[in-house]
Amino acid sequence: MKPENSASNPEAEKERKAARELDEILSNPEYQFLTSVPMNREVIEDAATAVEALSIALRKIEEREQRTFVMKAAEEIEGVEQGEISYRGFKRMFNELTTKGKSIGEGGDADVYVSEAEMKNGITPICYKFSKMVGKNLGRNTLERELDLHIAFYKKLKSFDSSVKVPSPYYYCEFGNHKMIAMERLPARSVDDLLRGFGSIPQWVDEAAINRFCDDLRKSLDYCHQQGLYHRDLHFGNLMFTQSNTPTEVLGYIIDFGVSSFGVEGLEPYKSTDSRGTFTYADDYGRIEEVRSSLLRLKAKEI
Repeated sequence: MKPENSASNPEAEKERKAARELDEILSNPEYQFLTSVPMNREVIEDAATAVEALSIALRKIEEREQRTFVMKAAEEIEGVEQGEISYRGFKRMFNELTTKGKSIGEGGDADVYVSEAEMKNGITPICYKFSKMVGKNLGRNTLERELDLHIAFYKKLKSFDSSVKVPSPYYYCEFGNHKMIAMERLPARSVDDLLRGFGSIPQWVDEAAINRFCDDLRKSLDYCHQQGLYHRDLHFGNLMFTQSNTPTEVLGYIIDFGVSSFGVEGLEPYKSTDSRGTFTYADDYGRIEEVRSSLLRLKAKEI
């Protein structure tokens, strides 16, 4: 299919534009089913015009995404409305967040965004974690399983007597190859951010509070382990410290359950083996004392 070569012809311009858009879609690995499935490829190739072929491709993409749409809500969270989310609503949200949203975190297999449209006084209560299309994430949970682990940690630590908590999980959505978790946006910064000069330790936080945070982190991990829950990725970037300007009981948070696991009796909790190989994970307690000494040095430097 070749569009007419006439710059003054509006129909020819529509054809050229449609042909460009169709080429972009067909070269996108996400939509390879349009060419790898003979029936799809034939109906697109047999279209009389590029405009018609583009329309067919877009319709097949939407039909496929609608068939694969999944929405799984976490428990009801006080103060947060959870209405029904449709495929079209989620796709609109996805497009708005990834084109107009503000990125607040980037990882090897996921990015975190906030919606500027949801902001009130510069603050939004929700952030959205989108998985990246990076092939098979060896040794990592799917985003849907990550939500299950997130919910489990959240429920265990919600009422546990500790200054260390977990952000509230809200829901999981997917369509096609797009997957997302919505969760509470924390009034906190990662320890890694603080050490790199992004944010600071609040003035009301003293050495005793820092020590309580680290001691409670160990206590919370002990409790989760007793309940059969292992985080397995507790580095400086996955430990958040409060940025509240006024004293608060919650000093910090554990985040990112991408490699977390439910323990299995008789099996080593920091290793997993499947057909792809054996994966070894970080001991949950390994960074606690480094976090303590780093925060104490930073506090002394800020005084």
